[in-house]
Amino acid sequence: MLLLVLVGVLLVITAEARIGSSSELDFNVDTEQTLLFDVICKTDKYEVRSYDSEKWVSTEASSFSMEFASITAFRRLFKYIAGANEEGKKVEMTAPVLMEMEDVDRPFWETVVYPMSFLLPAEHQENPPKPTDSNVKLRTFPKMNVYCAELWRMDDQPE
Repeated sequence: MLLLVLVGVLLVITAEARIGSSSELDFNVDTEQTLLFDVICKTDKYEVRSYDSEKWVSTEASSFSMEFASITAFRRLFKYIAGANEEGKKVEMTAPVLMEMEDVDRPFWETVVYPMSFLLPAEHQENPPKPTDSNVKLRTFPKMNVYCAELWRMDDQPE
């Protein structure tokens, strides 16, 4: 089983290819563009979000710890959006950032491969700049439904 962990914003991927303004969401996102979704089911404990297929830039890092792998992976992807691509173009940061991890029991000293992906902004979905680092790849994630638990929020904190 593969779990998707979102760094920064709890989102994941799939009903109409929509990347748009973060202002369309009910929660704060620190980027101008984000992956938009349709809510197809909502309960008091979770909601099911439908996301369309979109293009992402991805890399993998190996470590015994997701935290250490995420540092390496984030740096590689940040270099890509900072201009380390064949066109030398800067690419705007978007939300979410995805971190994938396997749901397996293993000894703590064994290394695991952790893929990380940045959503490409709308203007780069059709023809994204090709990465110059061989460890960085362009990927298309399939359409999917994602179950999201409600987040605890600072303003919900008891006094």
